[in-house]
Amino acid sequence: MFFCSFVLLFFYSFVLLFFCSSLFLVGCKSDSINRPYIINPPTPTDTLGSVSGYINSIDGPIEDAYITLNNLTTFSDSNGFFEFKDCIKKNSVLTIAHPEFSDYSNSIIVTDTLNLNIALTRIKYDYFLLKVGNHWTYHWINNWYTSGGGSGQSAGTIDLHIVSVAGTYPNYLFKFNETRFDSSNNSVSEKYINIQTNNSDSIIVFDWSYIFRTSTIKRYYSVTSPDIFNIFGFENSTTKLTRNKGIIQFYYGTNNITFGSFKNIEIIDYTLN
Repeated sequence: MFFCSFVLLFFYSFVLLFFCSSLFLVGCKSDSINRPYIINPPTPTDTLGSVSGYINSIDGPIEDAYITLNNLTTFSDSNGFFEFKDCIKKNSVLTIAHPEFSDYSNSIIVTDTLNLNIALTRIKYDYFLLKVGNHWTYHWINNWYTSGGGSGQSAGTIDLHIVSVAGTYPNYLFKFNETRFDSSNNSVSEKYINIQTNNSDSIIVFDWSYIFRTSTIKRYYSVTSPDIFNIFGFENSTTKLTRNKGIIQFYYGTNNITFGSFKNIEIIDYTLN
């Protein structure tokens, strides 16, 4: 009797072990070194998409617009194009800022590939374009006299170009190189000028020079403004700005009994990126 019970217990244990082993092999598979892995792993949910588009106005594509999508930021290129990749698919806020155009803000739903065409309204024009590589060439002439009857004149050219920029939108620090040449094209002086931008319509000039004789220059003017503006600076200096070009003329004069000096600087060429 005892022997029969033992045989039955051994038989049932063997059947149970075989059944469990079969279940394990159905759900799993082993690699070359006998490590089990799941045959059909769960597919991850697609949670990422992209947002791209073009920003335009009636004047054409808008370059250097500052675009934010939640905590992501980018700028539009020369074609007005922008793109955000690997964005979480959810309700998001898209904002666009540019000092010459109206602000834009809108709620969007990020999808696999969301393409947008956005039109902004121009409200201002830039009268002093700041971009690394922009270059201006001026002719200068200086007339002077003294109370003892002495007088003279000198002339030459001035090379002004933007060599670098540092900072983040909208607080940038641009570095200018200003080189003055005499009539024989010999370098007379060289100076670096730092100009700061911020959210205001004006730029801040930290370093006075042969051309810059004022601490601030208003850069943006409304669409109804004239093409040329006169900015009055230190003593009798006058700076002329024109739309989309920058400084086209600078005049500085001092006149008294013992001494007089009159500097006139006019643009002769420029290259803007």
